[in-house]
Amino acid sequence: MGIIDLGELRESPVLDVRPTRSRPPVTRRPLWTALASLLVLTLLAADQTRPGRIAAVVPAAPIARVFLVGDLLLVAQLVAGSTEGNVEVAAYPLPERADRAVQRPEPEWRTLLPALGDLARVQAAAGALLLTSLGGRQPGPETVKLDARTGRVGWRQPGVVELDASGRLLLLQFSVAAPTVGAVNLATGRALWSTPAPNYGVRYQVRDGVIDRLVLLSNDGMVEVRDPASGAITHRANLGYDVSNDEQRVEVVGDLLLNIEGPTSAVTAYDLDGLRRRWRVFLPLASYLESCAGLLCALGVNGGLRALDPMTGAVRWSTPGPATLIAERGDRLLILPDRRAVTRYAVLDAATGRQLVVLNANELLASDDADGPLVGIRRRPGGRSVVVGLDLAATRVRTVDVITGAAGGCVVGSGLTLVCQRTHGTSYGIWRWSE
Repeated sequence: MGIIDLGELRESPVLDVRPTRSRPPVTRRPLWTALASLLVLTLLAADQTRPGRIAAVVPAAPIARVFLVGDLLLVAQLVAGSTEGNVEVAAYPLPERADRAVQRPEPEWRTLLPALGDLARVQAAAGALLLTSLGGRQPGPETVKLDARTGRVGWRQPGVVELDASGRLLLLQFSVAAPTVGAVNLATGRALWSTPAPNYGVRYQVRDGVIDRLVLLSNDGMVEVRDPASGAITHRANLGYDVSNDEQRVEVVGDLLLNIEGPTSAVTAYDLDGLRRRWRVFLPLASYLESCAGLLCALGVNGGLRALDPMTGAVRWSTPGPATLIAERGDRLLILPDRRAVTRYAVLDAATGRQLVVLNANELLASDDADGPLVGIRRRPGGRSVVVGLDLAATRVRTVDVITGAAGGCVVGSGLTLVCQRTHGTSYGIWRWSE
């Protein structure tokens, strides 16, 4: 087993960002506002441009949020002086060619969204942008559809939307009196079907990026599996679990519904097709399970990571101590093996749990795309940052570039695009590299 120290410029550098797997997705980074100062532009222009690097800068304020969506960078910030949560969204084109002078793209459009509140998530499909916010004019979350080319507002709906790779759009509304879940037409926002949402919530089964089944859970153990296209019930059963004491969790992972009982550490797996019990095992200290390269990974605050056979529940392998699962690619897993040593990551063989390599890294950035890049940033003296690319499937790390003036609040996008708040907090830098 090798150790790759990402701290030296001659090697693969260390990272400065934290990837999260529950995307909220979830959107998690602070941002900033104001015009880019001359000093910031000078610093960016002074970068030692590496061949293949494309760089630009856009203004953004301390209360802004940024989102990489396709070939656009969205900068959303509260309107100065607004007391109602009015937000302006500006869409900047990503630079496509290298230039010796710093690029300062103009926004393709700006849109004012009255009483939007805190923008938390952006999804894109079929020429549309779906912006989901918390607060604003609604007592709960709200979603707004914009035209991706013009920024024109299409429709606004209370609730949270989930958009899949097929273009299907599901809407969960949180009305206190009568919460609902259903499908809506992406173009018009018109409801295609709707049904009352149960009090324990809604889960999705996703297959190849497409929502394949909708699972409705009630506190009394009643489960309904529905067709997301029509809302029709395909399976219904009372599984007898009781979540009223908050000591149980019910999750959908792959083709299984998993009931995790806190007091006994028992995990019961049911097939979504028919809701028949498949297996029951005891996993002390496990608090949740998730998919990991064809297996089930059981994790907990104090327990180690255990990989289970999804057909039988048998433990295939486990880590010696608490661990956090960061990402999976092919038959490789990236984990944080010791939460006390937050700069050391490990790459494991998913089939055996064998540790292949240890990465000494500050932090990692993961794209919201499950197959997107894993990027690291190592802060160096003089305001420099070493950018590292991690090919998890191939267990290969490479130094991409050394950049100047990136301070934090970074996001990473498709291909190899990095956006970070600049050192003085009044702008964001955009860096792009060819693969």
